[in-house]
Amino acid sequence: MFSIPTFGPSEKTKAALKLGARFSVEEQRKLASRRRKLYVAAAGAIVMLGFQYKYNEVIDVVGNPSGITSPNTLFYSRLLCGRTRSRITGSMMSRTVPVRMREPLFKLYAKFTGADLTEIRYPLDAYHSFQEFFTRALKDGARPIEDLAPTTMVCPCDGEVVNLGVIDRAQTRVSQLDPTISGVKGGTYMLSGFLGVDPMRRLHPDSKLMYAVIYLSPGDYHRFHSPTKFQLQQARHFPGDVLPVMKPFASAVDDLFTANERVVLSGTWAFGQCHYVPVAAYNVGGIKLAFENKLRTNQLRSVSVYTGGEIRTRLFDNAFEHGDPIGTFMLGSTIVMMFEAPQSMEWAVSVGDKVKMGHLLTQPLKKGS
Repeated sequence: MFSIPTFGPSEKTKAALKLGARFSVEEQRKLASRRRKLYVAAAGAIVMLGFQYKYNEVIDVVGNPSGITSPNTLFYSRLLCGRTRSRITGSMMSRTVPVRMREPLFKLYAKFTGADLTEIRYPLDAYHSFQEFFTRALKDGARPIEDLAPTTMVCPCDGEVVNLGVIDRAQTRVSQLDPTISGVKGGTYMLSGFLGVDPMRRLHPDSKLMYAVIYLSPGDYHRFHSPTKFQLQQARHFPGDVLPVMKPFASAVDDLFTANERVVLSGTWAFGQCHYVPVAAYNVGGIKLAFENKLRTNQLRSVSVYTGGEIRTRLFDNAFEHGDPIGTFMLGSTIVMMFEAPQSMEWAVSVGDKVKMGHLLTQPLKKGS
């Protein structure tokens, strides 16, 4: 008998069809996965835009007391460098380092940051944690005061001079960084929002308002001192963010100094008003004052002043001499000084100078000036 031939796909064709079906299923899975990722990204973007809108709205509702001009940039900077991460860093830095590890770890840190180990007061293994090492005291005489005249300002801390100038009477905003440092114009901040008062209202007709900004790097001596014979009258604590104040940030982001947590120490010196401002920064974000143990910075759930938080004010009648301890940064940050001065007063330093506490900040006045 003859068999009737059947016509259909060959074995090779069937195999090819199965392979195609398998690829089709895999492609479908990949497509579905891409769609899910796209939906999640879109949902995340919508939520983020919602938070950004509310953030901007809050600043508007409270009247923008700090004169914030770049809320969107600050919003995303907060996402990258939030206070929670700084508190975590602070907790880690406060942990006890095993005794056998202290000397090699602190020497390694000093190598990378340029910290001078020859001037520290105690042996390296006496510092229980990185936090203790950051806030180390120095040997007696390590920071001599170059001029003790009450009419002279000396540098209040170690660091780099990143801005110097005279604030014009009609000027409402001040640059955070001198353009010669960054090569660009740099960010600005509102003067009255930073201090909480308008210093021009108290400026004598024949005086000028000088200002200096000194940046402390992680390797610097972290304690700060009185720059002159200073009568402290008021301390105003501004809860805020702890955004980086290093040069790339300060040159690119407006309002860093008014957004960041700070303590404005206001009083008088030989020629009138003087404002001495330690500004907190990213990582730890802690400021301690030598004469006030109730100050707590970078606290959980504290509300930034520029979003409606409360300025905490205390009155004082404390007299400080050149070099007297004022406080300590838990990690590198910035000191901003603004003070009334006679028209003849000149700077003894230049932008970009590396300075030590006690170095001359202003030139000694000539007799009759």
